[in-house]
Amino acid sequence: MKNKLAFTLAEVLITLGIIGVVAALTLPALIQNYQKQVYVNALKKSISTLQNGFKMALAEDGVDELQHTELFGSLTTTNNNYVYNTTNEIFENNLKKYFHIINIKSYENSFKPYKTLNNNDYYELKKEIFLSDGSSIILFGPAPFSGYFSKYDQNVLIDVNTSAKNPNQWGRDLFGFKFDTRGNINGGVWAYTSEACNKNNTGFSCGDYLLKNNYNMDY
Repeated sequence: MKNKLAFTLAEVLITLGIIGVVAALTLPALIQNYQKQVYVNALKKSISTLQNGFKMALAEDGVDELQHTELFGSLTTTNNNYVYNTTNEIFENNLKKYFHIINIKSYENSFKPYKTLNNNDYYELKKEIFLSDGSSIILFGPAPFSGYFSKYDQNVLIDVNTSAKNPNQWGRDLFGFKFDTRGNINGGVWAYTSEACNKNNTGFSCGDYLLKNNYNMDY
């Protein structure tokens, strides 16, 4: 009879051990890179949704600037035309013409589920607009929907998976942008600086960093 070659039990266990060590070293990085790509893809979709909605409002009213649309004309303003994280029911109903909104939630007190990129608490969330694609728009003062327009002053925060889901962190699933009078999303005064989009800082400018770096979340 011919002898049959086979691995010994010790050899099998050693091989499995090596595979386990390699997996333990590589899987966390693979999972993290995958999750980053999920956030980036969701952000691209959210930006497209916002810009398309604003352009629909412009086209429907046949105007070139958002402050001349019925949508933004339905706002009331206070404090020299600045509204801090507030809208009104008429505006919110008009907003539903251009965005698939499933809920609008107001927070009586400063809701603070968010962290900066360097893990400090972030405050002042007052109102959140939940969209059907699983993202939310957060109004942040000076509010983007204030009726007062300067391409440098209109803020919008995008949470790609809403405040109900983690990590609730700037530069991960929360990003700050400006939009101009024609509804174009840009970094504005959130513009990227090397100090502001890294793990040792706030991450406030990470949205603009992604816009300028082909959505490469390499921080």
